[in-house]
Amino acid sequence: MTSDTPFPPGFLIGAGGVTYSFSDDVFPWLLANAGRLSRQAGPEHNYGLGPVPDWELIAADANDPNAYIPNDDHLYRFGKDYRLGREEAGLNAVRIHVSWARIEPLQGWVNQVELWRAKHMVQTARELGLEPVVVLLHFALPQWAAERGGLADRRIAADFARFAGQMAAALPDVRFWLTINEPEFYALQAYITRTLPPARWSVRKYLKANRHLIRMHRQAYAAVKQVQPGAQISAANSSVYFDPGGGRWGRWNRRVTRAADWWYNRRWRDSTIDRQDFVTCQFYFCIPVNGWPFRTGKHSPAFSGPRSDYGWPLHPDKLYDVVMDLHRRYGKPVMVTEFGLADKTDRRRGWYLTEGLTALLRATEQGADVLGLFVWSLTDVSEGHNGEAFRTGLIGIDWDTGQRQMRPSAHVLRSFIQSKTH
Repeated sequence: MTSDTPFPPGFLIGAGGVTYSFSDDVFPWLLANAGRLSRQAGPEHNYGLGPVPDWELIAADANDPNAYIPNDDHLYRFGKDYRLGREEAGLNAVRIHVSWARIEPLQGWVNQVELWRAKHMVQTARELGLEPVVVLLHFALPQWAAERGGLADRRIAADFARFAGQMAAALPDVRFWLTINEPEFYALQAYITRTLPPARWSVRKYLKANRHLIRMHRQAYAAVKQVQPGAQISAANSSVYFDPGGGRWGRWNRRVTRAADWWYNRRWRDSTIDRQDFVTCQFYFCIPVNGWPFRTGKHSPAFSGPRSDYGWPLHPDKLYDVVMDLHRRYGKPVMVTEFGLADKTDRRRGWYLTEGLTALLRATEQGADVLGLFVWSLTDVSEGHNGEAFRTGLIGIDWDTGQRQMRPSAHVLRSFIQSKTH
């Protein structure tokens, strides 16, 4: 790739966040979960992917239970956050989560204040020159839906489709819609790993939830299209790069890699591809396969190089391989809906983001229709399963005062964008 390769016309470079609203019955679990996560946190507790660098810098927050209670600070300061993203980081898009739990807290009843807030978020983004990409469900169901069985209840698909249609009518100028965030992991975390509500181990409910999430997307797609025939709709799917490595397990590793790729990357997409106008990827993981996924092995290049504060190996160049695979397999435009890292010192973020964007430009040279990339995240976020210790934002937040501070990596990103915009 030549150094002056520009971004394609209309290429979106944005960032996203999330606004949680967990139901009252979940709070006892959230408190217990916060205690569990704080006790488990340590320099090796990171999905088995190796040691966490600079553990001493985040240990105090990571071992504090209060750091794992979700914080909705962005919900009340989104205007300032959007403006900083536009002016300081050079973004031209933003990923907006509209909370089903907040907008429909009682079945069939719409909270007009929260609906106004969703409209205002989109309007504010437009006024600042940011293209809004709206997410309808990000890991939190309304209390009434959760009490009725949540993802394991077959009625969830029709209810979610009704909500999707209502939002399409309320936000008529939104062009890009994402129905569900990481549906392939949502059911897994709810019923197997138990890191999201209802956190009850059940293989039967896990399988039912998987089926229902597929129906939720398909019916929501139809509902939005009925209101906005020209809308572009997908789901925010995760993508994992599996490295089969070599050594004595080489042939077996390649077989396991194919199976893991189907289960994690293709299964859900293949079931809904006729209801996706573009395909997405949320890329964080390079997983070595050494007899089995997540087993470490010195032969694997996936364990070399720098790491995030989660301890995850950083290979932004592999975004090229992930996007090209989606392009070849599905033949549809590709949007990278999450790409980022936890980096409290901000030493690696600028490099990581510019290398990822460079990988996307390589993909466009090879014929891939790439719509854009969204950094995770615009501001630091407090997700219950990760906590406040792990800083992912272009904008840093002092959790005690709410004060914002642009990180140097945001200016690195802006300079890169300017250099590639002709």
